[in-house]
This record gives sequence, structure tokens and C-alpha cells, in this order.
Amino acid sequence: RKPSVWDDLTHSKQMQRFGAHTADVACDHYHRFRDDVKIMKKVGLQAYRTSISWSRLIPDGEGEVNEEGARFYNALFDELIAQDIEPWVTLFHWDLPSALNDNFGGFIGPKDRMVKAFAYYARVSFQLFGDRVKQWMTLNEPYVFTIGYMAGMGWPMRREGGSRDPYTSAHLMLLSHAEAVRIYRTEFKEKQGGRIGVVINTDWFQAHNTSDPEQVAAAKRANDFQLGWFADPIYFGDYPASMKETCGDRLPSFTDEEKAVLRGSSDFFGVNNYFSAYAFPPPKSDIGQTAFKAATRMLTLEGAYYSDRNVRVREDPKWERVTTGSGWPIVPWGHRDLLVYIQQRYNPPGGIVVTENGCSHESLESKALDKEEGMMEPRPYSQASPPKEDWDGETFPDPDRVRYLKAHLTAIHAARAAGADVR
Repeated sequence: RKPSVWDDLTHSKQMQRFGAHTADVACDHYHRFRDDVKIMKKVGLQAYRTSISWSRLIPDGEGEVNEEGARFYNALFDELIAQDIEPWVTLFHWDLPSALNDNFGGFIGPKDRMVKAFAYYARVSFQLFGDRVKQWMTLNEPYVFTIGYMAGMGWPMRREGGSRDPYTSAHLMLLSHAEAVRIYRTEFKEKQGGRIGVVINTDWFQAHNTSDPEQVAAAKRANDFQLGWFADPIYFGDYPASMKETCGDRLPSFTDEEKAVLRGSSDFFGVNNYFSAYAFPPPKSDIGQTAFKAATRMLTLEGAYYSDRNVRVREDPKWERVTTGSGWPIVPWGHRDLLVYIQQRYNPPGGIVVTENGCSHESLESKALDKEEGMMEPRPYSQASPPKEDWDGETFPDPDRVRYLKAHLTAIHAARAAGADVR
């Protein structure tokens, strides 16, 4: 395949200076997918959520289809179906083809050209794989992709800075999503019988004191600026009022026609959630407000966006945290409350699907294995001597993750009991 902006980032001098891996090999699913599917079957998975690499299927993002790339995805989907594992397939998981980024700016480039390129990619995917793929997701975590524009990390291209480019990129992602859904529903759904939706990642923000109207308003604003930024246009046809009021003309507007195409453009509500936090209003004094906004701009990667959001976010130091990797707080009740909020605010006709949740706990045995010489060095695949799978020897007791998942599954049951249509 040709490079994406993700390759551009990991190969950049800035990242290499910090000793970053390029991910050129990574877990090598491309070569090892048949063994991977065997592992899925062994552990009893009924579904596998994966992504198509845009630059593998259409190397330049538009134009010629890469037949070798198409053969890989056909083989993968065939293997999954043969093992009674349903593929859930994402079209865009941040890997914008470098050619689109370099040639015209990608998601901050001309609206019509970007939407047309995404529509072409979506149509090709539906044509090639839709006879087997019945669960489609247009975008995964569009909010995270906007962070690249907020932070100015060199991926993807920036044009007008962190106070405008993130909103432009989100706008074009939403329009691209809507056009892909329109194409699927009008050209493929009747024959292929599948569903198409979007996956939105969000934290859950809640007032520490739910009797304090200022804290309640701060939590609503924080949720508007992350969850509502993408969910409101998809379910209501426009951005939250709080964002429109704050951002003014930096937040692009939808035409009436675009609103009509966007509204209701998801057959289910896909949500990724990992943690929660308390929300507080900003300082009230002019000096405090100025200092708060200046600090958020200078001390965070998402500075201008956080300044627009204008909410103080805190975690409870008493909360348990993931002990390795992310270090995120573990807040199952926040997961429950988020699902109930989504149901009450959006009432998604196809229900809510929790597409991501989990933790980065690592066992001591796994850590010890990682420290063995050469263990963490990526090795190119050799067909002559493929690596052997040691499924039993590479499986360790995982009590922390089991406890985490039990707590969050319990939270899902509680949300369902409260009326959330989680499927």
C-alpha cells in the first residue's frame, strides 16, 4: 500500500527523535490473519471489528483500485464468514491517504473534492465486500482525528491553525459520512441487507454536585463539545447551540440540503468510551477567566479547543486507575450514565452498540516476556519460515481485566434496566 498520514507521522523526524516505532510491521495481521481468526474462533468471538486501509485499497485515495489490497480483504472476510464470525468494518480510522493530504489538504481541503473522494472509496468498498459485510461504520472516533489539527503535530496538514482547522476537518468528516450513508442506502442496502452507522468516542462529563446548576451547565457544555459535536448533526442536523455561540464563523455551517442528508444518517449509535470526569465551570472573575483560557491554550495539545470548551475537568483521586499503559480512571457508573444519556437525548432507532471499551492492564508474566531480548522488535514476515503460534504459552491469567470487564458489563445491564437500548 501507499502511505497514509499515520505513516507520515510515525516516520517523521519529530517522532523518531523520541524513539517511536514506525508501525510498518506491528502485529502483522496482513500476513497472519488466518491464525488470528483461529484465535478468535478458539476464544469464542462472534464478531470482529476491523478497518479497511484506504491507501491499501485505493493507494492515492482516488483513482485506481489496488487489486492486491482487495484480495487481502476478500480473503479476510471469507475466512471470518467461514468461521461464523461477523465482520464489523470501519471505512476510516484516521489513516487518510497521504496523497489526498499532500495534494489538496484532505479534510481541510475543498469540501466537494474531499466528499467526492470519500464517496468513491465507500462505493468501491460496498461493491467489493458488501455481499459479506453487513455491518458498516463510516468513521471511527472522528474527534481523535481532529486532535491532529488541534495540536499541529505535522499530521495531517494544517492551514488556518488550531482554532479553526479542527472544526473544518470535523465538518468535512460529517459530510463525508452522510454521503457514504446516502450511497449505501440508495444503491446497496436493498440488495445487500446491511446496516451503516458511525462510531463516536466520548468521555462522560458529570457535575460533581448535581444540585449546583453551574456545574450541571458545565457538564452539559463539556458533553456538547465532544459527544454533541458529532452526534447532534447526525441525529438533529446541526451542531449544539453552545458550540455555535462560542465558535461563531470558525464553526462551518450546514446548508439546508446538508442538514437533511445528515439528519438520521446512522442505523445505530456506535460509541467508544473509556473514562469519565467531573465538570466544573471556569473561574468567574475576568482575571481568572483570562488566566484559565491562557493556561488551556499553552499547556495542552488541544489548547484552542479547550479554551472554546471553557470547562474545568477533574478526576476524583479516590478512583481506581488502570495500572499500566493509559493510566485512565476506572469509572463504570460513568459508562452507565453515558449510555442512559445517549438513549434519552438521541433515542437511536437502531439502538446503541458499544464498539470500544477496555483497559490496558498487563500481567507480570506478559511484562517479563516483553523484556526478553528481541521480543519487542518487529520482524518482517517470512513465508518460508512463518512464526509459530503458542496459543497456550502466550495466554496468561488476567484478573484485573476480567474485573474491569465485569464491572462495565454490569454497568451496561444497569443502563438497559434504566431504558437504554444497548444491543
